[in-house]
Amino acid sequence: MISHPPTDANSHINHISFAWPMSVLKDINGNCVGFLMPEVINARQLIDIYDLQHCNNLRLGINWRPLHVRALNIASFIAALHDSGYVLGDIKLQNILVSNLALPSIIDTDSFQVKNPQNGKVHRCLVGSEGYIPPELIGKDISSIKQMEVHDRFRLGVIIYELLFGGNSPFQGKWIGAGETPEIN
Repeated sequence: MISHPPTDANSHINHISFAWPMSVLKDINGNCVGFLMPEVINARQLIDIYDLQHCNNLRLGINWRPLHVRALNIASFIAALHDSGYVLGDIKLQNILVSNLALPSIIDTDSFQVKNPQNGKVHRCLVGSEGYIPPELIGKDISSIKQMEVHDRFRLGVIIYELLFGGNSPFQGKWIGAGETPEIN
């Protein structure tokens, strides 16, 4: 990832579109213990933008145009990552920050699925978040599956729905069956 970052179309305006690993952090024995990544400042979690009551409490104001612009920008940034050969894998609301200019920043990039361009080896995304896992992957061992762009498109669809419909899940319903309400997946 450090050798092959995606093209950031907004670097000329000093916006961090992707909190991308810049270098490896090693312990005293030379073992990898993490990554140095840029800090995204002056941005809010996406949850602060779509929750209408929360927006009112923060006095952000809300109308449809900025919500649509944010959705378009998120989709564009994910397309740029796909164009560079990356699959996000664990895209969720908490992994997207948004600036006052409606520009998103994708964080938690160290959990992406990465294909090494030199040898073709795929380093899989090991995690998935409830409510964003495509139906065909539910109940599967995600760490053993080579995910595709189409899986990210499903997750993006859920995020855009939540963004435009006040945080409601596209799969939300009222449980009328016996017993406990099933998990969202």
